[in-house]
Amino acid sequence: MTSDLQQIQRVHAILVVATAALVAATGLVSAWGVFFGGAVMGLNFWVLRKFFGYVLSPDVSKRSRTIVALGIAKQLLFFGLVSILFWRIELDAIAFAIGVTILLVACVAVTLVRQPVTA
Repeated sequence: MTSDLQQIQRVHAILVVATAALVAATGLVSAWGVFFGGAVMGLNFWVLRKFFGYVLSPDVSKRSRTIVALGIAKQLLFFGLVSILFWRIELDAIAFAIGVTILLVACVAVTLVRQPVTA
């Protein structure tokens, strides 16, 4: 499972850079917006991967308060970061949304490539 998640992260990074370069060349939307959207989702995916790795590890004595506190802190951190991006920086919302959806495209692409062929 870890290799699948790492593959998703690699494909996501490649797609974010390629999409940002493509929109920079065409000028249709802001390349920075695409990059920031992809970066926020990539960072969120990485944090979730580490968080669930901690939660699901068998050698850690799990304290439910700690786990809930970490989950809430993660959500507040990302809501805060996204809020700062939209309020402090003039960011193209459509470009940001395109960047956000790239993670979903990477997940689907990796899943389809890894699917066994059935006859």
